[in-house]
Parts: sequence; structure tokens; C-alpha cells
Amino acid sequence: MTTFVSRRTMLKAVGAGGVALTAGCLASSDVPTAAATQADGSDVGELDVLYEFARPTPQMTFPGELPENVAIDTDGNKYVSIASLGHIWKFGPDNELLQPNAVEGIPPFATFQVSGTFLVGTVGLEVDSDGTVYVCFASDFDKLEQDPGESATNGIWTVKEGEEPELYAAITPLAEGALTFPNDLTLFGDSLLVTDSLSGVVWQVRRDETSVWSDSSLLVGGEDLGADGIQVSKDGKTVYVTNIAAGTIVEIPVNEDGSAGEASVFVDGLVGPDGLAMDVDENLYVADNRGNRIVRVSPSGDVEVLAENDQEDDGVEDDTDRDREQEQAQDRGPDQDGEPDRDQDRDQDCDVDDEPVLDNPADVTFGTTADEETSVFIVNLAFSDDPKPSFMKLDVGVAGLPVER
Repeated sequence: MTTFVSRRTMLKAVGAGGVALTAGCLASSDVPTAAATQADGSDVGELDVLYEFARPTPQMTFPGELPENVAIDTDGNKYVSIASLGHIWKFGPDNELLQPNAVEGIPPFATFQVSGTFLVGTVGLEVDSDGTVYVCFASDFDKLEQDPGESATNGIWTVKEGEEPELYAAITPLAEGALTFPNDLTLFGDSLLVTDSLSGVVWQVRRDETSVWSDSSLLVGGEDLGADGIQVSKDGKTVYVTNIAAGTIVEIPVNEDGSAGEASVFVDGLVGPDGLAMDVDENLYVADNRGNRIVRVSPSGDVEVLAENDQEDDGVEDDTDRDREQEQAQDRGPDQDGEPDRDQDRDQDCDVDDEPVLDNPADVTFGTTADEETSVFIVNLAFSDDPKPSFMKLDVGVAGLPVER
């Protein structure tokens, strides 16, 4: 049975641990696939697992490889943020993992110094026409107070192939003692729009310049996370933002001068909407995080479920569960130097699940090449004990809206 965990709570829940390059498992061609929920008249394919990451260990000696966001460039390369490690990993057009590669000694596409606390690190991603990757980086403010060099600056960073990350613009709290969590971003004319899940605003960001673009009360999450995923409409006249706490998608009209108009609720009743994407017919695709599903929202606000986790736990512990717990207990034994055996903690058994399971999906993004333009790519956080965090693909039968780069 999946237990929903507030990601605000998770910000302080996971401890730091040692990090090697990779411990996930490439999905083989014979990995079973689960049929997605079919909507009448739609051409939805099967949910495929492309890659499985290492899950956190029960005692959290290792924070796991928890994927938070995915961005895709015009050549079909995929960039996935691993928030728990402060990494960005690169997958090629054929969806093979390129960086990191432990065998060849290739590091991640980008690495940021992090404290090991979950969702303090690399979060939202976007990539422009020249291959520059923009990164939302959330700092650990508690660690910064203790040691200013402990974590990178909170805000937006850029990364280019073969170069070190560079600070693009810092994002600071709106008030003393407040927190800020830059979560997701989108290209917006000559600027970026960035959601802030703790401040409950949308920032407009240019190099070395940050201002509040929208501070609607509809973006606030209270004690939970608020503004999260973000998507600009086909005509550029509307910005859509998810509020994960409220279960809503908020629409914000864009005024002629590019400023934000008055926000309103476009869709409500979702369980915990996170990442957003849009197709050429202006349907929105939503990673409904706490609903363990991917949904499509029509321009008129109708919601259909494309894929969901309909598996239920009968509450009975079987031999497989007990064997796994015993193996994990053995994995937590010390190395010869007395430190926790983090190599084994990384859960490298590489057994794939019988069926792909959506468990707290965090983001959904359309492919960019001709053979993938009707597919959405999904990062699956998998907070529960099973399955593993994963990178998934789902064909939805409609081409994605090209990103204005």
C-alpha cells in the first residue's frame, strides 16, 4: 500500500550518504510492459520502463537515485535530474544512459554539491536551442547557515556539455525566515518562468535578474508544496501551473506586455498534480503525483486517465517481502573500514518489477524526434518500498507541442 508523503516533509527526511556513479539497471528488451488505461477513441500505448534507478535503503544510509524532472533537446537527448544526489544524468536519443558510466569512468552530465537531503538539489530542467540546460537548484538553507560552502546557491544554473555548472540567477526568500524552493521552469520569450513551491509564486528570471511574475494566492500550498509544474500554451497567451497541495491546475493569462494577468482555477479535483506537458491539440498531460497516474486534460477541462497504478496491497507479507527485508538487512552491514556498505545499499540486484508501476510520478515531457514526438517521458519517484524509481515512456497518439527554444 502506497503511503503519500508530503515533499515538504521529505525535504528534511533523508540523510546524507556516500555516492558512487551509478547503480541503476538498464531495462532489457524483454521487460514486461503494462497496458495503460485506454480512453475511448484515444490511441494510448503501453507503459515502458527505460531505466530503473537505485531506491533508498530502509535506514536511509544512502538517499537513493530519485529522479525529479526530465528535459529533452532537439536531438532527442534526455536530461534527468537526480535531486537526491545533485546530479543531472544524460540519456541518448535511443534512451541509453550515456552519463554517468562507471565502467568507462564518465561522470554525470552535471554534479552539484548537496547535503543529501531529498529534494535539496537539482530539480526542474529545461534545455534551449543551443543545448544549454537550465537547472532549478534548491539549496539546503539549514546547512548553509552552518556552513556557507555546504550547498550551491539557490536559484537557476546553466550547464553546457563538458563545462561546469554556472550560476544564472540567484533566488532568495521573499521575507526573512521564509523558504524558497525553485521547482520547475519553462522558456518564456527572453526569460524563464520558474515555479516556487514554498514561496507560492512564479518568478521571472533573466541572467542575474529575478522578479515575481505572479503571486496569486491560488499558487500557495500552505504547509505543503504549492506551485509546481509549468507549461506555456500554444499561442503563448496562457501559462498553466499545477498546485500540488490544492490538486489544481491554475491558468494565468499573459498580458500584452508579458506580465501576468489574474489567475483562475482551470481544473480541480486532481490528487497531487506535478509536472506538465502539452500536445499540438492543446491537451495538457499531468504527472498526478499522489494519484500515481498520468492524466490528460482537454482544452475544455475534461480529465481522462491514460495510465495509473491500480495495484492494491492485500496487507499480507509474503516470502518475497521477507526475503527482501533479510537481504536489505545484510546489505546494511559495515565495510571493512567500519562504514556502512553503501555499494550494497544501492540495491544492485537489477531484478525488474513484473509490471511497470506508477508511484509518485514527478514529471512528464514529450519527445522531440520524429519517432518519439507522440511519446511522453516520465520520471517516477517511487517513494514506497516497491517499485524502484524509474524512467518511463508512454505513447499517447498525439504529437507534443514543440518547445519555443
